[in-house]
Amino acid sequence: MDLVLAGEAMRAAMDVFEPVPLARHEVPSSPGVVVIGTVEGDIHEFGRNVVGRMPEAAGFTVHDLGLDVPPATFASKA
Repeated sequence: MDLVLAGEAMRAAMDVFEPVPLARHEVPSSPGVVVIGTVEGDIHEFGRNVVGRMPEAAGFTVHDLGLDVPPATFASKA
């Protein structure tokens, strides 16, 4: 339960802080691309939600493929 609450707190904090660099025009060009998603058959999406926000905040281009994604989709997107 604590892990879920921590994830919700992280998501809420990112919603507040993520727009700040954009408003200040401090976001550099993307240092790279991240492909993230929940692999087919896995019911857990918590990590995807939390981890996906971190590279976005750092300026990476993030492609979130969503839930229940076949491995081949990850490979083709990468």
